[in-house]
Amino acid sequence: MKLDVIYNKDCLEGMKRLPDESIDLIVTDPPYGIAYKQKNKPYMIGDLVNCLDYALPEFYRVLKKKGAIYIFTSFKMLDSWLHRFQMFFKMHNLIIWDKQRNSGLQMGSNYGFRYEMIFFGSKGLHKLNGYCDDILDYARVKKRKHPTEKPVELIKKFIEMSSKEKDIVLDPFIGSGTTAVACRQLGRHYIGYEINKEYCEIAKQRLANIKGDK
Repeated sequence: MKLDVIYNKDCLEGMKRLPDESIDLIVTDPPYGIAYKQKNKPYMIGDLVNCLDYALPEFYRVLKKKGAIYIFTSFKMLDSWLHRFQMFFKMHNLIIWDKQRNSGLQMGSNYGFRYEMIFFGSKGLHKLNGYCDDILDYARVKKRKHPTEKPVELIKKFIEMSSKEKDIVLDPFIGSGTTAVACRQLGRHYIGYEINKEYCEIAKQRLANIKGDK
């Protein structure tokens, strides 16, 4: 099992190569079945179909007994995702990420979308490294390299709360590499999968730009 690598491949195939109970922490933002793509860009796996059903059994298999899992979700998927999540993991919190001020561009029949939800659970007994509220305030990424890119500081909070140095963090839908960047800054190992080659190249460049990194 090679560490500190982002594989340009389908995570459902890649995770089959990971040993049972080899991962300390999973932090990921899987496709919701809602397409976030620019005009003329090809559709990808997960744009229109929820991938969680296929991934959860592998998440459970590779996670250590005391390991934790954080999965971003949408209020539109909450009813079905919660049931599926609890089939495999003990649910501890539904964490709210407050993105702070909305851009003000949301108009029409909807209120502005200011928050996202994250499932926090574990396979067995898991103790946090300190105390933290279940509402986290971090400004959204203004110049995103990926349509659903998350703030590095938000991901770092989850990693700090649920792992220690040299632990292995898995992100099966790593996108432009935010989880890998957070791990590198915190002294954790990472394994990532991303099926889009363009985002893999962006992640590679982000990692190369970390100050003092070799």
